[in-house]
Amino acid sequence: AFKGTNDSVLMAMGENISPGYTNKTMNPWPARGRGFNSGLILFHLERMRKANWRDMWRKDLNERLKQLRGGADQDILNAMTITYPEMAVELPCEYNFQIGEFSEPLGCLKNDRFVKIVHFNSQEKTKLKNRHAVYFARSHNFYRTMDGNIFRKRDNCAKDNSTSTNLMDLSETEISCDELYVASQTRYRTQLYFNGFQPSNETGDVTLVT
Repeated sequence: AFKGTNDSVLMAMGENISPGYTNKTMNPWPARGRGFNSGLILFHLERMRKANWRDMWRKDLNERLKQLRGGADQDILNAMTITYPEMAVELPCEYNFQIGEFSEPLGCLKNDRFVKIVHFNSQEKTKLKNRHAVYFARSHNFYRTMDGNIFRKRDNCAKDNSTSTNLMDLSETEISCDELYVASQTRYRTQLYFNGFQPSNETGDVTLVT
């Protein structure tokens, strides 16, 4: 991200793909265009130390707070890019693919195979109901189980060209690899008897099950 940049570039962030900064009724803090999203930030620590970052951000924030009420870290960093335009460079959108209530992810027209990091930036997180959240939440749930068989099956699904993986073609009800999703939601019954075991009707009989 920092290759070929000069010493004034201190960090790299993805573009904010929601109207939070273009609609001042939602957020009065200033930003360049749609602003940056701080869900993923790459810092060049050596340059930040040389630039005296500790004093740099405090000085800018104190000036902003004379006109604005307290903001989040993302608001402060975006305001600083107005004061210091070369401070931040933009990361490709696939490294911070934001899925929120007001996000517009189709601004990042990528096949899902190229999305590197999914950012659920809604308060509902993976429970948000839209076609992108539903699609990537399923992948999240698969990996969260840490089931080795699911990893192997996921690889097979990735080679399946029968279903479109273009983000434009997703729907809230579409399920790729349906059997995987069903299996992850199924509670299987444990069988207690194997190899022709004959239960005894004798009183006091004890069976050890391991």
